[in-house]
Amino acid sequence: MADEFEERLIHFKAARKLHKSSNAPYFLCAKTVKQYIDTIPEPYNKRLSDCYSALCEVTHPASRSVQNFFSESENIIVIKKDMDFHNINDFCRDYCDILYYLLQVVINHSLVSLKLINHLPVEELHTTIGKNKQAEDEFFEILTGWNEFKCSLCMYYKSFYPLHDSVLLKYESI
Repeated sequence: MADEFEERLIHFKAARKLHKSSNAPYFLCAKTVKQYIDTIPEPYNKRLSDCYSALCEVTHPASRSVQNFFSESENIIVIKKDMDFHNINDFCRDYCDILYYLLQVVINHSLVSLKLINHLPVEELHTTIGKNKQAEDEFFEILTGWNEFKCSLCMYYKSFYPLHDSVLLKYESI
């Protein structure tokens, strides 16, 4: 498990596009955006793919990226100074569901990581998250993925510390 985790960390830190003749380890080879999007569960991966396509349309040089600054009707082109504002609002309206999901995923992983650090038996690493234990417990109960993670963490500690009841009690009460 540690090797897989280390390879994932190295991948996200150092992966890049490699020549086909390269003999570098597989985890140094960057994936395509589609490969990353495909790792996201249904139905979010389709929405994220659509969202990513819409962003590419307006950020990469193409007709759509230029059309953000004007409107056209009956062969008349009108340059509008607030067209980008309307386009941004339209984008947010069209993709608010996937943007919410992405923010939730990013924030949840960060918070779970901070909480995990507090449960490691290394006091020097502990964070200040959890000053109000009751509020933290209530928050983490509704946090997507925390209950599954908590069960995995307890199982890990039961296998890692089979003879240490004090450690088990601490992790079973997470």
